[in-house]
Amino acid sequence: MKDPLFEPIRINRLTLKNRIYLPAMHLGMCEEFLVNDRLVAFYAERAKGGAGMIVVGNATVDECSGNSQYIGAHLDAHLPGLTRLAAAIHENGAHSAVQLNHAGRYCHSVFLDGRAPVAPSAIASSLTGEVPEALTLEGIRSVVASFADAAARVKKAGFSAVEVLSGTGYLISEFLSPLTNTRDDAYGGPLENRMRLGLEIMGAIRQRVGADYPLLVRMDNHDFMEGGMPREELETYAQRLVSAGVDALCIKGGWHEARTPQLTPNVPRGVYGYLARNVKERVSVPVIASHRINDPAIARELIGEGWCDMVAMGRSLIADPFLPEKARTGREREIVHCIACAQGCFDHLFQLKHVECLCNPRAGHEEETRLVKSPAPKKVMIIGGGAAGMTAALAAHEKGHQVTLYEKAMRLGGQLHLAAAPPRPPGVSRAG
Repeated sequence: MKDPLFEPIRINRLTLKNRIYLPAMHLGMCEEFLVNDRLVAFYAERAKGGAGMIVVGNATVDECSGNSQYIGAHLDAHLPGLTRLAAAIHENGAHSAVQLNHAGRYCHSVFLDGRAPVAPSAIASSLTGEVPEALTLEGIRSVVASFADAAARVKKAGFSAVEVLSGTGYLISEFLSPLTNTRDDAYGGPLENRMRLGLEIMGAIRQRVGADYPLLVRMDNHDFMEGGMPREELETYAQRLVSAGVDALCIKGGWHEARTPQLTPNVPRGVYGYLARNVKERVSVPVIASHRINDPAIARELIGEGWCDMVAMGRSLIADPFLPEKARTGREREIVHCIACAQGCFDHLFQLKHVECLCNPRAGHEEETRLVKSPAPKKVMIIGGGAAGMTAALAAHEKGHQVTLYEKAMRLGGQLHLAAAPPRPPGVSRAG
């Protein structure tokens, strides 16, 4: 019986070897917008691990669209690093894309040399507390042109595709939502006007990259914002994107300001798959499901039930880059699962640190922790089978040593078993 997770799929004229999609995540690894060794090593490892498509980013389209820890795509000076990154991904077996984004009012003025961020209207974000400047018509035209220019650089650098972020509370979704768009011109008011910026950006990109180059969009099917966009409007927008030449849609939910949890352990695995299903029922292009899909069994179920065509596994592949290959070769018991703690990935970004992982100490340190086989393997004895002992045993084994691990208890894991046991609610017996 064929595994739906490892069936090939076409996006435009691009054929992907499987249905596993590493979505763009801000990693905080760049310096002055430039790709560096750390970033290249991070994505090369995930390409080796077997993902079908790796999306890097998000990437800037102009000097006001993000801070200098983002991947830069707004200048020709960024091309050498982008080219190197695309090559590293392709050489290790995966296809690649760059996600372009303008952060809009989510930008902080401190990262813009004191300039105010821009948005459709001068409405402060609860995330930053800053009041943005409303874009002029000339400014809107400049943003559209900047997206097209950046997409052309992505193609020139050798990436397999380009993706645009049209959700999460960033600039394009700020134009879409009546919460953040109170304009009274051609870009505000009814849905037809609020969709205009996103559709113009897709049209401009399609004109620059040509008909055969895959263009994808990552968008919300629910913004989880009180008074935000109805899902019906977002589904209409999805249909219009496809009519404008978009080849696939990666569906997510929630703005950064939303109070609905999206990444944390209290979110059931795969629970937001219905958002992708809502869109898939209305469009003819491949649809990718997102959020808390950190196990191959859930991924297979979502694809097998027809809720989506691919699955986005982001933090899952931070925790275990080789999840796809382990699933393909029947070694799913070996997968290191993301526990949704968000401590090393999401929390680090607010501290201006690069992404790391509580479950994978090599994440973000792939280059500096590269294991080389020992020229003189030895017998190694490790005493204590807790987290540290097991990690030491694995590292020694990977270097080629013959390892024996001793533990006085009847099972390995040490205090991990305490950490995995949730506290009992008041009044609930241990047996209950």
